[in-house]
Amino acid sequence: MDKQATSSTDKFIQDAFNTLYKGGQDEAKAAAEHLIKNRNINGYNLLSECFLIDGDVTKALAVVTEAIKVFPEQWQLWFKKANIHSAMNSFEEAHSSYKKTLEFDGVDTELISLNIAVLFCKENRLDEALEFIKNSKVEDYKAEFDSVRYRIIYQLGNYSDVISTFDSEYGDAGLLDNDDEINLGMSDIYFYVGKAYFNIGVKDKALQLLRKAIQTDFRNMEAMSIYRELQNKETDNEKLYLHQIERSRKLVVTTLADSEEEAVGFIKEIFGEDIIIAEATTINNQENIKYKGIIEITL
Repeated sequence: MDKQATSSTDKFIQDAFNTLYKGGQDEAKAAAEHLIKNRNINGYNLLSECFLIDGDVTKALAVVTEAIKVFPEQWQLWFKKANIHSAMNSFEEAHSSYKKTLEFDGVDTELISLNIAVLFCKENRLDEALEFIKNSKVEDYKAEFDSVRYRIIYQLGNYSDVISTFDSEYGDAGLLDNDDEINLGMSDIYFYVGKAYFNIGVKDKALQLLRKAIQTDFRNMEAMSIYRELQNKETDNEKLYLHQIERSRKLVVTTLADSEEEAVGFIKEIFGEDIIIAEATTINNQENIKYKGIIEITL
């Protein structure tokens, strides 16, 4: 395949993912089927992502399983299969797939180790999780491994220890509004500290930390859910699905609300009044949703 054809295919794939993240599941699925027909591994990745966004983990798993039959030597597919099993709480299958992933050359062992530690936490095997992260070589995912440590302390019910650990390691600097990129590890740290404050009844601090969790990773839906609960507002019709577009600070926000005005108001409440609304689109008549708006914002 020549360079021009490769560039064209890459653009097609990127456009398809962007379409998906802007709410165009049907168009993205059609693009995925086209890529799969042409034996392009990204077709399977795209289609599985479509089903994950739809909340259909069973179909997502079936797609990845089929992809492995076609591309058995791609460790990323085994990794994705393991993550889906983990999301389904199929712990034995998840461990098996993570173990298989580690058999390949060139695998990101640190990333796999991080996810195995998280899996131990989900199984409530906290001593093993703690021992595992202590023995893991950490270079590229320090904040993510730290967040697992915070999770372990939280799951043990030691809420005051979660807070004191954060204060000693980050102090006021941990709450400075200077985050300039998506940081899943720090988002999870803020989340567990916020939940700790939430559980001891310190509402103002909980809101502050949960807001930081959302700002640091706009896809942290657990933080969003508790934040809304603390604000004493309905959550069922106000879920946010936010996706970073490429590496820019431009984001697409999909919010389920009763009106565009309500959606914009909610976004400004979370991210501040200085948010620039670049684009707003209404999608009507989707199942029982009264309104589905897609709003592009620039931070």
